[in-house]
Amino acid sequence: MGTFNLLIILLFFLNCFSELKPPAITFTQSQTAAEKQMIGEDREIEKDGWYISSIKTSAHGPDEWKKSQNSTEVVDQKSEDLSILYKIIAHTSIELKDLKRHRYAGEGLNGFLSPHKSLTTEAFQENYNTPEKIQRADDLINYINETRKKIYEIKESSSDPGNKDLRMSFYKSTEPGEVYEIKKNVWVIRD
Repeated sequence: MGTFNLLIILLFFLNCFSELKPPAITFTQSQTAAEKQMIGEDREIEKDGWYISSIKTSAHGPDEWKKSQNSTEVVDQKSEDLSILYKIIAHTSIELKDLKRHRYAGEGLNGFLSPHKSLTTEAFQENYNTPEKIQRADDLINYINETRKKIYEIKESSSDPGNKDLRMSFYKSTEPGEVYEIKKNVWVIRD
């Protein structure tokens, strides 16, 4: 009987020191059920000031960052500036996505954002009920437009033929329920 107890205790201790492998977790643009269980809803995270951003949330960001990470040569100033600008776009993407979802910001044909106070949802009016919050939304739109303008200037100054549709890249990424311009000063909600 003593040998049996010793064997059980030995097996117990061996199991305690075995390697535990956690499941693989992949964070995507939209939250999965597992992400919601682990980190909570988007709104809960934003209330506490935590942001989870993906480089895939910004147009062209991943390609530029991969180039600069894989390159062993010295990165020129334009590439470094572009990398910083794309990181700014990625960092502000969650807050911008909320403004777009609430129809306060729309994508224009010129490649810039435009505020739309008349098309906003009730949720926007509840969350942005003070002048300071509306000013924050306007400031964010202006900041993103300035960042995009710098990106366009850098990209359009290069001789890359793929930069012709650069201004349309953000426009084409409009999702259902968001506002976009179909012709000059005519704004609709994407189905």
